Amino acid sequence: MVDDKEVITDAVDEAKNKVSVQADKESELQIKWKALSTLAQELVVSDQGLRQLVGAMVASRQLYAMAIHDLDVRLDSEKAPYEGILEEDRSPLKEVFISSAATQAAYPFEENDLLTGFRDTVIPWMESVSATHTAEEARVLKGEYDASEKKRRAKDIELGLSLRPLEEELINRERSLIWVGWAPALSYLADRVITYSLLNVLEFNQVLHLAKSSSKRPDHRLLEVGGKAWENCAKNNTSWDKLFVTQYLEKLSAPLDLFVVSDLAATNSGSTFQSEASRGAEAQKRLRKWATKMGAAMIGCIPQKTMKRVDLNTPEWEKLRMFTRLRAVDVKVREDGDYDITVGRYVLHKVAKDEVDIFNSSDIITP
Repeated sequence: MVDDKEVITDAVDEAKNKVSVQADKESELQIKWKALSTLAQELVVSDQGLRQLVGAMVASRQLYAMAIHDLDVRLDSEKAPYEGILEEDRSPLKEVFISSAATQAAYPFEENDLLTGFRDTVIPWMESVSATHTAEEARVLKGEYDASEKKRRAKDIELGLSLRPLEEELINRERSLIWVGWAPALSYLADRVITYSLLNVLEFNQVLHLAKSSSKRPDHRLLEVGGKAWENCAKNNTSWDKLFVTQYLEKLSAPLDLFVVSDLAATNSGSTFQSEASRGAEAQKRLRKWATKMGAAMIGCIPQKTMKRVDLNTPEWEKLRMFTRLRAVDVKVREDGDYDITVGRYVLHKVAKDEVDIFNSSDIITP
């Protein structure tokens, strides 16, 4: 009597042997296939005719895919002569065309007739379809871009200063926010807004900062123009456009969401008799037009040498009061040495002295 364990063992051994033999055959086939692939590559490199032949085989498959796609587009069209096709008939009708083409392709043919057909029928069709598809793809892409751009431009920019009421914390892309006050405080506020935008605002694209000096912040979304490169750039209606297009446009890697000008008056030297408020108003008008075209919110600063609060209710500030959101920035020194900074009517309490004074190039605090 045969032991059941021996029967099972023999069956397992037999199965292992079959698997081993099969694995050896597959290994041999892989080695053979690799060798043939290497040979095929060598032949293609050495024989131009073979390269052309392989290219024709690839092109024929791509041409078939192109034809099927165009067939789908035509059968799905609501335009004449396809508008009367019922939805349930489109797939079977497609199969009729494919089957008919396959049947005709199976017939014997003359190579010269094939060449004539390519020249007179296939190539003109390819050119027409390619142009149509390119135009359609461009139309779709433009539609998607326009929708995305409309959504972007409708979104207000949050300052990140926790101002109150909430309306003071948001700026739109049509009306500029203008700060007037002690220069280091304005630079501190602008730096906080830029930092918040880059770190905390979802889907934020890019900020352009006309800065007194470059911060060298390692963020590709910040395009910072420092020094004298931008001084007097808003002296007329076209000067900034020309400067930006020739020197900075190619550096802009995404749509512009925020435009910050550290010294509006410095962008427009104007006439010697003009006040900085008047020069700033003219510069704001010119730069605002450009920012609107770019779909960007704009913050403009008019820095002062002292901490003394500027009265913005005087006639010289009338243009900026009328056409912008004009806010005074007042700075008070606390008993502990830190600052209370008032933006409009809201006070930012106990702002660290070191965080503000780092922007004070003169190291002299003038009350």
